[in-house]
Amino acid sequence: MGNPGQMHFIRGYLGRLFFAACLVFGVVGVTSGAHAQAIVVQGVHRVDPDTVRSYFAGGTDQAHVNQAVKDLSATGMFSNVSARIVGGKVIVTVVESNVILNRVAFEGNSKIKGDQLAVEVQSKARAGFNEAVANGDIDRIKEAYKKFGRSAAKVSYRLVPLPDGRSDLVFTIDEGDKTGVRESNLSAIKPFPIIVYMA
Repeated sequence: MGNPGQMHFIRGYLGRLFFAACLVFGVVGVTSGAHAQAIVVQGVHRVDPDTVRSYFAGGTDQAHVNQAVKDLSATGMFSNVSARIVGGKVIVTVVESNVILNRVAFEGNSKIKGDQLAVEVQSKARAGFNEAVANGDIDRIKEAYKKFGRSAAKVSYRLVPLPDGRSDLVFTIDEGDKTGVRESNLSAIKPFPIIVYMA
């Protein structure tokens, strides 16, 4: 056994070390909680608010908030995302998508494959349905058919509800006939007689 002076020194050292560890972890816990409280989420019903907060957890500066809004919007969970900084707090307001898409499908297409059309449209599986985007997809599909010489193609869409609450977005395509200038059958044109008058 060591002398009492050494034992007192060791106990004092360990005590200070333990206190320092508690202080560090305590500060971290308080800081993390304070940062979470600085992010206020409005408009969520089905989505966990902490999921929204996680996108804004990196900081409360304007550049970070703008990027977080962009990243959260890209998930398709919400039809609208906005955020503003008020008094050091980030106020996040979201509008949840009413319909989540299970898949985006195409029917009636034979001249252009479905995987090619999937690249053209902005509606995506596992994202929220947006009527404005779907209407824009109709124009994008028509434009794709124009490149194949079928400017008369007709496109519509419908939502097919599924048991799990999601829906399939199905684009129905009438490809129509190929448009363009038809070649003239020159052989069917009879030549006019040439009459020459002599003075």
